[in-house]
Amino acid sequence: MIKMVVVVFKQVGLKMQLLLAIAFFPYFPVVAQDTGESLFKANCMACHTIGGGRLVGPDLKGVNAKYEKEWLTKFIKSSQSMVAAGDEQAVKLFNEFLIPMPDPPINEDQISTLLTYIKEQSQPIEEEITSVADVIEKPGQSSLVKVETSPDRGSFGFIEIILLSVMGIEIFTIFILISVVFMISKHINGLK
Repeated sequence: MIKMVVVVFKQVGLKMQLLLAIAFFPYFPVVAQDTGESLFKANCMACHTIGGGRLVGPDLKGVNAKYEKEWLTKFIKSSQSMVAAGDEQAVKLFNEFLIPMPDPPINEDQISTLLTYIKEQSQPIEEEITSVADVIEKPGQSSLVKVETSPDRGSFGFIEIILLSVMGIEIFTIFILISVVFMISKHINGLK
């Protein structure tokens, strides 16, 4: 089977190979990114917000100021281990939300990156008001207004990236199958 795919791939020509490479290349670097935002979207966003209010779990805005980094790292790694060990803060959180937080498949460096992202997103952002309709200026009043923002929930998350990758693989597989059928029919027509 692999031999047949290699033969078909060689016969589709350089232009088609380049087209396939360009078409599917963007999906793979996105999956490999380890930014705080991508870690949050992949592991936390289904249950938490940062400044957007409570979901299944607590709002994470200001969590870095509320708990020590070492405690947060242990809790993110395995909240239920801490509950089972009788950690007061972990037990209190579990009793408040009653849904165990799953252990995410991330290491301590990624947890640190995630906590930095949460801390950055917890800070209010100052945006300049450019329209007179947005604010009535009084003498001595600054043209800067503090506006708290929450993370964008419209971007692709981990599940969407996986689905897009699977879809890309399926399209590639269909292309290969069509090429094989075309080659077989060409071969059969050549025998007549």
